[in-house]
Amino acid sequence: MQKLNLASCILHLDGISHTRSVMGIQFFIVFVLSIAFLSLGVTGWHGFVNLTWNDSFVFSTDLQFREDLDRLIFPKDFQQEFENHGHPLPDALSISVKDKRNQWQIASEDNTQKYTVQLKKDRLYVYDASIPLLNLDLQANFLAIFQCFGGFLLFLGSLYLMGFFLYLEERESGRIMKSVKSFVKLRKFLEERQKR
Repeated sequence: MQKLNLASCILHLDGISHTRSVMGIQFFIVFVLSIAFLSLGVTGWHGFVNLTWNDSFVFSTDLQFREDLDRLIFPKDFQQEFENHGHPLPDALSISVKDKRNQWQIASEDNTQKYTVQLKKDRLYVYDASIPLLNLDLQANFLAIFQCFGGFLLFLGSLYLMGFFLYLEERESGRIMKSVKSFVKLRKFLEERQKR
C-alpha cells in the first residue's frame, strides 16, 4: 500500500509537468504569432501613410541661369532674384552640381544658408534646404488600413493570450509546489512508518 501511494503521487507530479510543457508550447506559438501580427500591422501602415521631408519652396524663375549654374557660376541677376523674394545671399557662395543640367546646391561659406535649385517643367525651382518640412500624405487605401489595424488588433489579442498563459503557468506552478510539499510530507510519513 505504501508503494502504491508513492507511485500515485509520482504519476500526479508527472501529469502536472506534462501540462506545464503543453502550456509552454502554446505560449511559444502565440508569441511567434504575435510577432507575425505586429509585422503585418507595421507593413500595412506604410500602405496608407507616407512621411517625407521636403525642402521649403522659395520661388521659381526662368531657365536663363541654368548654363551658369552648370559652370558653377552664380550670376548677379540670380542673386537679385533671391533678394527680391526675401532671401538675401552673401557674396561668398559655393555651388555644387548634384545632377548636371537638373539640380544644384547653393550654400553660404558658413553653411547657414543652403538652397537647392531644381529643373522642373521648364523652370528653375528654388528650395530652402536649411529648413526641411515634414510632408504627411494620407491615402485612402482601404486594404492597407484594414491590414494595419487588423494586424495591430490581432497583436493586442495575442498579448492578452500570452498574459493569460502566463497566469495559468503561475497558477500551475503553485499547484506543483503544493504537490511537491505534499510529496515530501508523504515521503517522510512513509519513512517514519517503515521505521516502526
